[in-house]
Amino acid sequence: MKKNAWVKGVITALLLVAVKFNYTGALDVMGQSHINNSFNDASTAFVSGRALNAVISVMQGTELALVPLGIGMTLAPGQILDPVNDLVEQFSWVMLASTTAIGAEKVFMVITAWPVSRVIYSGLLLLTVLFIWTEKVSIKSKSFWLKVSLVVIFLRFSIPFVFIVNAGVYEQFLSAQYNRSFLVIKQTHKNIEDLGQDYQTIALTMQNQQQQHSRSDETLWGRVKNTLDIKAYVQLQIAELKKQLEQQLLQLKTIVNNLAEHLLELIVVFVLHAVIFPVAILYGLYRFTKYLLSLDLSVLFVR
Repeated sequence: MKKNAWVKGVITALLLVAVKFNYTGALDVMGQSHINNSFNDASTAFVSGRALNAVISVMQGTELALVPLGIGMTLAPGQILDPVNDLVEQFSWVMLASTTAIGAEKVFMVITAWPVSRVIYSGLLLLTVLFIWTEKVSIKSKSFWLKVSLVVIFLRFSIPFVFIVNAGVYEQFLSAQYNRSFLVIKQTHKNIEDLGQDYQTIALTMQNQQQQHSRSDETLWGRVKNTLDIKAYVQLQIAELKKQLEQQLLQLKTIVNNLAEHLLELIVVFVLHAVIFPVAILYGLYRFTKYLLSLDLSVLFVR
């Protein structure tokens, strides 16, 4: 008899704790805070990815033309960004999917914390406590209501619990990687913008030089001389352009290699944080609850 009362007392205490957390919403506040942070991180990464895609597209359209006396060539140094731009587009789609997934999780959080739902959950838990201590209620009914309470606890607290645990895993293993890679993306955006401005400056300078060259001598001898010197002039322009672009092209190659690595790291971070970890944690809770429901709980109430 004493053992039976002790078991019922422990069950009652646990159910009352669940009622308290359901009423106060303490877990909801913690879970909501974590999911808001995750949503902000994902949406910020998505916006940064789209902005980076835009500046790379502008950079790819930058052309430097050498057109001396109608004979010339066009250089497009921004084309070196073609491979990484494809990866940036895929990264943007992953960030959009991650943001959408986290947004859906926020909706589930709101549903579980809906005031009407909380009243229903509290009522079911308190009914279970009442039936546990009522002698006229059969052991089978007590076992049934205890299982109902297990389902209620799973439905009410599984989503906040998933967010809290997922946030802990993120802070411990993924946060530093996210911050590092995100800073690289922001810095890359600025670097590519700066290089684009450098290319425009070079293009304007070369255009002015060509205009000055074409006006330098309008006489017949001047035109003949210009024609004879065209090969040397083109070589001079190319040599000058190569000298000015050499450092920028090296920077672009470094940017491409570094950016690709960090984009892939961010994709891994958000696939794990927004999809795999939450699903795995929720599935673990589901399997544990299902295991408890499969047990014969009537033995807890046998005198």
